[in-house]
Amino acid sequence: MEDEYSDQIYALLTRYEHAEGPLMKLANFGGTKIESMMKKLPDGFEVEVQKVLKAALEKAYDTSDALSTYSFTPTVPNYFHKVAATVSGAIGGVAGLPGAVVELPVTVTTMFSSFQKIAEEYGFDRTDPEIKLECIKVFTMGGPLKSDQDLDLSFATARLGLSGQTVSNLISAASQKLAVMVTQKLGSQTVPVIGALTGATLNYTFMSYYEEMAHIRFGLKKLKTDHENKDPLLDFVNLYEQNAAALD
Repeated sequence: MEDEYSDQIYALLTRYEHAEGPLMKLANFGGTKIESMMKKLPDGFEVEVQKVLKAALEKAYDTSDALSTYSFTPTVPNYFHKVAATVSGAIGGVAGLPGAVVELPVTVTTMFSSFQKIAEEYGFDRTDPEIKLECIKVFTMGGPLKSDQDLDLSFATARLGLSGQTVSNLISAASQKLAVMVTQKLGSQTVPVIGALTGATLNYTFMSYYEEMAHIRFGLKKLKTDHENKDPLLDFVNLYEQNAAALD
């Protein structure tokens, strides 16, 4: 049992370390030049993106129960959400920057639904308010276009109640952090070196990254449920830091 637990922690860490696929690494390379490109974006653009994301997250959270009542929702294939996000990104990309902003709510809703499906894979109820909060927390788990040393792995309900204010606070925090990522994503599309990465491709890579984060979050939560005498969060972080120290 001890070996099995350790193997599962290591498997989740491996998922984390490989969350950035080849396309995302290319996007990252372009993202290193993003500061100069950000000047081309309209003043206050990130604030507007945050407002759009906040409204989208609130809508996704509020309507997810209704969407889950449709019989097809829990049974769609695993690749469905990636395809939906990719198509959405392609449509938004055709209209340039304004179109990309307009399609954000569709992408956010698709991602949230994907996280719920992943939660089900680990035995959790997708309509449980606690699980829905964890889906919101996935959006705060770093970002694929820049290094993020803050592993935001704490479970939402470990120290917070399920009040309306808690939901509002988490959505605000998620939209703020996600806005930085999305603004970089939109700006990076103008970097010549990654011009081949269309809105569709970037949506696909973003979707892939955050789905991996969802697997890590719900995998750790499942381990916590199965091993009450263990602290999988702490063990994961310790292993991550040991690997980082070894690389240094």
